[in-house]
Amino acid sequence: MGSPDDRRDGFIHLSAADQVGGTLRKHFTGGGPLFLLAACADELLPHLVWEPSRGGKLFPHLYTPLRMQDVKAIIPIPDEVPDDFPFSAFPVAQGASK
Repeated sequence: MGSPDDRRDGFIHLSAADQVGGTLRKHFTGGGPLFLLAACADELLPHLVWEPSRGGKLFPHLYTPLRMQDVKAIIPIPDEVPDDFPFSAFPVAQGASK
């Protein structure tokens, strides 16, 4: 499950709420309809690991399949993501300590 990058790396690449906008703009611009799957980081432990990635920042990596029961919200993403898109406003926990 996951993208070709996920399968190559052996984990699912995730982003915290404050990282989603940058991830979308860097990796998913112009790729067609997108949906954000929101989950509670604490509920993904112990399979969720925060590791250095883009620019040395810590990103969440999930070392198990993402189960639909872990998805708290499915959010349609606009074709052009405005800088002020309120990713952090969605009703999911912001995650475990990094």
